[in-house]
Amino acid sequence: MLSLSPDDTGAQACTDQGMYWVEIEDGRSMIHYWDLATGQATYLCASPNCQHTDDSCTAFATSTGFAPSIGVDEEHLYLFFIDYNDGQNEYPARIEVGNLDGGDRHTLYTFGSGQTMGAGVVSDGARLYLTRSTVSPEGAYSNELISLDVNTGELTTLYSANEGYLFVLGTDGDELWIKEITTDGIHKVSTYAPATGAWTPRTEYEQEQMVGYASGPWWFQLEPDGEQVTLTATDGTQEIHLPDCFPSVQGTAGIYVEGYYHDTLFVDSVTGVEEDSSLQVKMFAINCQTGQVVEFPFTDAVTGRPLQVVGAAGPEEDILILENNAYNGTTQTSWERTFYQAIPFDDCMAGTANFTNIN
Repeated sequence: MLSLSPDDTGAQACTDQGMYWVEIEDGRSMIHYWDLATGQATYLCASPNCQHTDDSCTAFATSTGFAPSIGVDEEHLYLFFIDYNDGQNEYPARIEVGNLDGGDRHTLYTFGSGQTMGAGVVSDGARLYLTRSTVSPEGAYSNELISLDVNTGELTTLYSANEGYLFVLGTDGDELWIKEITTDGIHKVSTYAPATGAWTPRTEYEQEQMVGYASGPWWFQLEPDGEQVTLTATDGTQEIHLPDCFPSVQGTAGIYVEGYYHDTLFVDSVTGVEEDSSLQVKMFAINCQTGQVVEFPFTDAVTGRPLQVVGAAGPEEDILILENNAYNGTTQTSWERTFYQAIPFDDCMAGTANFTNIN
């Protein structure tokens, strides 16, 4: 089973061989591919004379100006479109599927009126697993865990949270991590095995009691006072306590898991100072085998915040993909574009700036 993105579907997707991403160019959303072996980045198009300007090109995604999210599994490429209204026409949310070379792309599923898809999506190669939210004309809200056959688009409803919220957190082997937030603020975390249909409760906590995330084979939790951080293997056989990783700071805003790559969990710690409402962001790389914690060494040139780790390429996930920003000045308003960089995992952890620019 492969999680397209453990925490959120985004503008890029990594594989053993490289990375796919979507970029807006002159109002058109275009699919690009970077080959790890050759270091070359190209449009996802094999036609030598293609101008890459319309839907005759396999790299063309849409001209609405909104870039879809992208995901891949071992055989398929997926595009996830949000619902969109241009003032004249309404375009419902939809999912497209095609080959990894961009060919044979077609609509797999179109959402109904008032329906949207959740952020986390998982594929086992035969079916997609995701959440679907529905708001009725009367304002009633419901949330379901659904699966879609990647060949036929056949939909199966696996669970309904009624008025609660559902999130696909990621995968652990052949199971999905699912979180439900009930209307009274209870967070219920379970795993679901598609092969058997079995649900296994994992943990339950109140809204203000704990912050928890699932990523890879680890459950990550932070107590509200910021003094106790625990990494727990999902089978309960191993725990790593990290009491100094996220110190208790007045006005702590939260923690956010960026991803789990190469047996390492990348976690943002966001803290604030009440007096001036400023925010400070640090990112820590936590080796889940040894418990070693390293503060992420690379930061944005203007904001000073850690560069975002958006994926990892290579069979061993040993090439990290970072998102960086280019500016023409010294303020955030001087932002020009976002670009991606690749760096060997060991170099990144050592603070050695051995970057390869992708785009």
